Amino acid sequence: MLTFAVIVGAIGFGSIVYRYDMYEREPWYMLLLAFLLGATAFWILSYGEDMILHAVVGETPTLFAIAVVAGVFEEAAKLLIVLGIWIFVPRHFNDPFDGLIYGAMAGLGFAVGESL
Repeated sequence: MLTFAVIVGAIGFGSIVYRYDMYEREPWYMLLLAFLLGATAFWILSYGEDMILHAVVGETPTLFAIAVVAGVFEEAAKLLIVLGIWIFVPRHFNDPFDGLIYGAMAGLGFAVGESL
């Protein structure tokens, strides 16, 4: 039941993001790509962040250390996703607002990954 709620919420949020791109809408497959890259990056980073925390802080990391490591690595991954789309698929990145759209979809992928 929780999985269904997460998926319905993700579809709702994705449709809101899609609605805000009023002029030259991004193709659905590019939005799906940004979403899947965000979800994949979350799964990869979830293991990498734990390894970094244990290597740097030890067995019982503080809440501050967890927040710093998660914030730095997760936001950097979202930035790299947007930059990757901008570099490798420039025809679908034609105005600055596209960065917000792709970033929101990558963030949605992270959020769904964390919820599941």
